[in-house]
Amino acid sequence: MWVFRSGEYDPEQIVLFHYSPTRAGQTAKEFLEGFHGYLMTDGYGGYNKLKDCTRTSCWAHYPRNIVIQTNIYKTA
Repeated sequence: MWVFRSGEYDPEQIVLFHYSPTRAGQTAKEFLEGFHGYLMTDGYGGYNKLKDCTRTSCWAHYPRNIVIQTNIYKTA
């Protein structure tokens, strides 16, 4: 299930749910065809197929990225 929504401060608050049996980046590319603007996403690489928008990162995933980048957790 894909969820798309308008920005927090947009005058019209819109939430769209789109079902796809896969999380492939092609799904987002097709659904967002013609979209130009900011797109907040997680770090999923499938969004790299989107060329006509400016991607921003989700702060909820930022701490995980710090852990990965700094190698805080060591594997045994």
